[in-house]
Amino acid sequence: MKIYDTHIHSKNSLDAKSTVDEICQSAILKGVCGITITDHIESYGVGSDAYEFGNSDVLIPQSFKEIAAAQAKYVNKLQIFKGIEFGQPCLSKQTANHVASYGETDFVLASVHADINGNEYYYIDFSKTDYSQVLEGYFAQVLTTAQNAEFDSLAHLTYPLRYIFRDTGVRVDALKSNGVAIARILHTLAIRGKALEVNTSELFRDYGTFLPDEEIVRLFYRLGGKYVTLGSDSHVFGTIGQGFEAAAACLQKAGFGSYVYYANHNPVSVAL
Repeated sequence: MKIYDTHIHSKNSLDAKSTVDEICQSAILKGVCGITITDHIESYGVGSDAYEFGNSDVLIPQSFKEIAAAQAKYVNKLQIFKGIEFGQPCLSKQTANHVASYGETDFVLASVHADINGNEYYYIDFSKTDYSQVLEGYFAQVLTTAQNAEFDSLAHLTYPLRYIFRDTGVRVDALKSNGVAIARILHTLAIRGKALEVNTSELFRDYGTFLPDEEIVRLFYRLGGKYVTLGSDSHVFGTIGQGFEAAAACLQKAGFGSYVYYANHNPVSVAL
């Protein structure tokens, strides 16, 4: 299959390790057709905007500079697109307005990594927490994001499930516990013409499945969803495009005949 990986982090994300150039070289060696670098911008609310602006005001311009250099260096060898992953885009209008000042992008990936109080799900000990309440708040915030944020694709729906599993060993059936909220999210994406990401990052870890899983992807198709992006969520260059053949099979079972990547915020179809 032709691989376009639209969720990759460089060293310009604080939790990633590879340079843009290393990412490009790895992608070329793997025969990947295109990549989108989506370094992190996180909004935790007005109280911590100064900190986030401080990081992003240095790292995102550096990311864009390295992407531009790579586009020139690897022309005709690899399609390279400029993106961001915008965490909690609806928590602060100040942050959302500021993001536009970084310049033009090809792709905006919206995600929810933290609750409305700025508590990141990664750091929550779910063995000591009522995760049903956490999930209720999570899906409510994702719905607000789907309804109101400006973005192209929604990243890793069901994101907290991997941390619930990490801390408790419980595999939550999200459609059973939060099906109404998930259906509203998916329907909103469909009517707004937004994409749903199938994130492959957990396939080779203990959780062992896509985010979201095949059942939710199938529901998205039934609710009129048209666009799906594939993302490895790579934080090191070695995992670019990992699990994409399995993801393609998942999409086909759900009813999709293609997935998309974005150029200048326009979806480009890739046949499965």
